[in-house]
Amino acid sequence: QQEGYIDGFEWIEDGRQGNLQIQLRWVGDQPAIEGIARVSRPGQRRYAQSKEIPQVRNGLGI
Repeated sequence: QQEGYIDGFEWIEDGRQGNLQIQLRWVGDQPAIEGIARVSRPGQRRYAQSKEIPQVRNGLGI
């Protein structure tokens, strides 16, 4: 929320591990975040050194 991409969030308890529901912020009629891709998943881990990860949006994300 501090960077201005998230409008709000809510933790939803489901009896197992729970879910985090995130409301993304909009700027006019455009979303503040245009896309998110999950790169590393269980069973297909991706590892990288910090120098290999590019900085975008003035250093606020990867």
